[in-house]
Amino acid sequence: MEVATTVVPDASTPDDGEPDSSTAPDETEPDETELEPDETEPDSSTAAEIEDPEKQDGAEVESGVQVTTTEDDRIRITGTGNASTNVELGEGEWTALSTVTDNRGAWFSVRLLGSPDSATTLCWNHGRGVLLADTGAAETQIDSTLAIVIDNSSDAWCEPGSFTVTVSAAGSWTVTFINKADATPQPEPIGIASSDIRFTQISVGRDHTCGVTTAKTVQCWGRTTFGKATPPAGEFEHVSAGDSHTCGLTVEGTVECWGDGYYGQTAAPEGTFVQATRSCALRPDGSFVCWGRNGLVESPPEIRLKRLADGMWCGIATDSSLLCWHLADRYSDTPTMAFTGDLLSGSFLHIGNRCGTRTDGSVSCWNASPPDSASPPGDDTFTSTSDLCGITTDEEIRCWGSGQYGRANQPEEAPKGRYIQVSGGSFHACALTTDGRARCWGEGYAATPPPADGEFVSVSVGNPHACGITVDRELKCWGYEFRGPAPAVEGWRAPAFGGLPPGEFTQVSVGAWSWDDLSCAVRVDGSVACWDYDGPEEDSVRGEGRNAIGVSVGTQRVCVSFADGGAECTPKRAHDDAVESSTAPDRFADISTGQSRSCGVRIDGALSCWGGEELWPADPEGSGFVQVSASIQQICAVRTDHSLHCWHPRLQALADVRSLVPESPPGGAYEMSSLGITYGCAVRVDGEIACWGAGALGRADPPPGPFAYVSVGRDYACGVDRNGRIKCWA
Repeated sequence: MEVATTVVPDASTPDDGEPDSSTAPDETEPDETELEPDETEPDSSTAAEIEDPEKQDGAEVESGVQVTTTEDDRIRITGTGNASTNVELGEGEWTALSTVTDNRGAWFSVRLLGSPDSATTLCWNHGRGVLLADTGAAETQIDSTLAIVIDNSSDAWCEPGSFTVTVSAAGSWTVTFINKADATPQPEPIGIASSDIRFTQISVGRDHTCGVTTAKTVQCWGRTTFGKATPPAGEFEHVSAGDSHTCGLTVEGTVECWGDGYYGQTAAPEGTFVQATRSCALRPDGSFVCWGRNGLVESPPEIRLKRLADGMWCGIATDSSLLCWHLADRYSDTPTMAFTGDLLSGSFLHIGNRCGTRTDGSVSCWNASPPDSASPPGDDTFTSTSDLCGITTDEEIRCWGSGQYGRANQPEEAPKGRYIQVSGGSFHACALTTDGRARCWGEGYAATPPPADGEFVSVSVGNPHACGITVDRELKCWGYEFRGPAPAVEGWRAPAFGGLPPGEFTQVSVGAWSWDDLSCAVRVDGSVACWDYDGPEEDSVRGEGRNAIGVSVGTQRVCVSFADGGAECTPKRAHDDAVESSTAPDRFADISTGQSRSCGVRIDGALSCWGGEELWPADPEGSGFVQVSASIQQICAVRTDHSLHCWHPRLQALADVRSLVPESPPGGAYEMSSLGITYGCAVRVDGEIACWGAGALGRADPPPGPFAYVSVGRDYACGVDRNGRIKCWA
């Protein structure tokens, strides 16, 4: 029974928030990538901030927000559209339940902001807030797993008082705050850690987290692609979460791995072990073995370790010194380990991600890019560390990072309380309290960015942004989010996207290699405009003085085809190597470029390719081609009879880089295709889409059609249906 209701007649608008600042982790650090290269890096989408209502397509500010206190002391807030209101939260551990209906495809997000004048400076990064809901689903229900700890003690995250709830939506929504002390037990959502579960160990991956419970089962939550957050049944002692897979050590001492095994990441060795990470396992005698793309690689007989680092190719030797290694001849049939013994001096107790804890409690880190410090300030002594955060001998969390690359290692983000372990990932961190509770902080990992509104004729997907051309020849893009380094300067805000070039356009090609990759589009007047996150490319001369009809952005080159025939390729960036252009004088009806090779369909239906002749076999002969798509390891072309022909580099070229043979598409009749780095999709003649390739991203079921066009990016794909609407999936 509802006993109290407050009506807020004039809801204020949400604040601007702060743009995200996530990027891939430091690629120079010695990690699992030599055995397990993550072909989906760098990436990662992060949780979107709430923007001003004027910037939200299809969502209008509406008044009439109601704040209701129920008989069981739950605080329920209801409203429609974008809104902001205050809520009083007393002492306790709170969670939130968020729902939205009739959202008309708009982005739904809920943020709780701390009081900016709170005496507790650790209240969510100086009042910036925590994201309680973030999704692009039309109708959704999100049960927040974040423990909102509020009381007057120094162990709390925030003080009791007035907080601000901001909502971005187009439909009707409800946000309910539940005090754990007053809550009736509810079923826990699948794949999300319950606040009642107690853990003995926890590990944070790129965008998911796993932990071993006191019952010795593994619980995982976060992003579930590749099945990396779906652990097997059984009892475990330890778990280690990676980018796209997870490994665990069972109570019997065997290793089990789950998730994406395209490069052999889940092909764990047989035998009995005392420790297992996501790519290496330690035997009782101190020898160890690592696995991945290069198969099983054994440690040399003279090397013995007593502990492996979780997430890095490092360990503690039997004399307590630090040893790190890499593959000296990674492309040979029998790769060996090469060791570096002078990385850090001293005797070590624990090795975490990028940092080591010595037996005297001091900490030193390597590959700490400025402004990050190689050691924590002050006189604290530590028992363990992970990614510029550590547990002191007083069982407190100390962080000394700047948050660059989106990592959750800034001092003000560390939660208060007593802890026994901390684990830092690419975009968030988690820690275990002394009583076994898991608490996490950071930005997390967002879903596929919502597409722009409008009626489209084509789309091109990048990483994570995408662009499309409307029927009115307007260029629209979405998903641009800053992911560069974040300097440790108070009040710093990430730079905004520099904007799109003006004009009317006929075709667009979006670079998919990085978050700030180059994109290019052809205007109706035949000129070519290119841009990146900073904005339009200044003094662009791509195709200058000629009438362009097509453009394709590859990993290192941009190719432009012209109305008077031929194609010209130029380096994508000034530091890229010189590239080869087409020598064929014919006019191209379609053009596509990958890494070393580019292809075009001539107007007579023949196929012409150039570049990388030493790596690729001869092109298919004959005519009747209508469309072509090229990527790093595969090229596919559609013929007038709707057959789809795909080919890959020579087997020796693939073997030289330890790459698997790309998967072939399923049989059928097709209209067009699009290739990403590890997977591809194609539109069948009936308008349905078929996908193939590595991991869950390649095998994910696209939405039902009929579609007219498809484009594959690094982490998701989009299609234009026959009504001109864009639909995306991951």
